[in-house]
Amino acid sequence: MDTVDIEEGKGLLNPHECESGDTLRVFIFFPLKFPKNIPLTLFNWKKFMIVAWGIQLMFFVSLAGLVKPMWTFYTKLAIITAAVAPLVGYCMVLLNMFNGGWGRENSRFWCHMRIMYMAGYNSIRWGISSVVDPCITIAACLVTGDSVTNSIRAGICVVYCYYILAEKERQKAQAIEWDKFKNDFDVALENVNDVQQRHRINVPIEPIIFCITFNIIPWVVAGSNIGFFIMIYGLAICTNAYRYCSSSQTFVVTDTQYDIIQCIFRTGILWSFIWLV
Repeated sequence: MDTVDIEEGKGLLNPHECESGDTLRVFIFFPLKFPKNIPLTLFNWKKFMIVAWGIQLMFFVSLAGLVKPMWTFYTKLAIITAAVAPLVGYCMVLLNMFNGGWGRENSRFWCHMRIMYMAGYNSIRWGISSVVDPCITIAACLVTGDSVTNSIRAGICVVYCYYILAEKERQKAQAIEWDKFKNDFDVALENVNDVQQRHRINVPIEPIIFCITFNIIPWVVAGSNIGFFIMIYGLAICTNAYRYCSSSQTFVVTDTQYDIIQCIFRTGILWSFIWLV
């Protein structure tokens, strides 16, 4: 979660280059807006994600308590971790912004959410995703009758893919003139999106193609219904990463779409576990 080493020649991003950005669009066509009295900022967006995930978690726990699915101990542990960890991740983002980052700029550990976001990467998201999605994969394997050992191996494969995607994201990040706004608390998504649109660099995409293949083959071989949805989920994550690395979209759009994709697919897969046992 430390800073990114930027090669000379890429230049520095100045987030104050643009005072007001165009309407932010996700998935190419859909404008993202809040009510007029609520600014579309990073802090408010993450608060919205906390509310959205918290509501679905409440209903998930209530329904699971009523149905009482016969999960094994390891299945239950994986599902509980996958259900709670996203909420922890969103709270970590808000706490990081409240505290003005963790660590020091010149130390071995420096995690500053606002700086990372404007530079074009999000280590907190990849860290939490490397806990949540492997647990979902492990639970899916266990529910379909696979062994604990093979389930853990499948989860490790997800962690490896996310490590590759996180590294590509860090390679694409650009340095920013953060001294000019280090005392700011929040960032406007539309403004940063506009700046990032005018400062784009491409990075090699071959590792992402490898991740796509790595996500498809195991679930095609397994042939289970829940495996199909996990495969589609993995493809959506890799496609989003591909579009970012190929400069087809900015990091603001990419990170926002990650939140939406993960919320939808994680909710659907977690709820399916209630009925599969």
